[in-house]
Amino acid sequence: MKLIWTFNCEVDMPLEDAKSVFFDFREGKFNELSAPFLVAGKGDVKVTFDKIHFVIEFADGHREFVYVEKENNTIAIQGEWWYRGEYTLSSRDQKTNVQLQVFNLADQEWLASLMHINAVRKHEIAFRSLCKMAERKHV
Repeated sequence: MKLIWTFNCEVDMPLEDAKSVFFDFREGKFNELSAPFLVAGKGDVKVTFDKIHFVIEFADGHREFVYVEKENNTIAIQGEWWYRGEYTLSSRDQKTNVQLQVFNLADQEWLASLMHINAVRKHEIAFRSLCKMAERKHV
């Protein structure tokens, strides 16, 4: 597992409130608007729990695995192929710092095309948008 990108953003809410937004995973079938926060907007999903992690099944058949570690203020989302994103929340006065670290789980050769500057920008823009959505959800 190799770290490829790290992004940080501050959200205007206390840590416990941020945890209630980001870590709200539960079993069920959801449409793209009612899905758990970190997968909302990605189409219809089915969420199951297998005693280790949540399994997110998307309408197109791909799956992602979600590991929630509330005691460490961390949630990890891992794809079936190369992607692992680890979100870590930390308190900063009455605000919360959200850090996303993106890891490559596959061989480096095929990932070269993802490493160009546009991919980094795309991920960072999506991450910052996610943080802004968290603030709106909190209000």
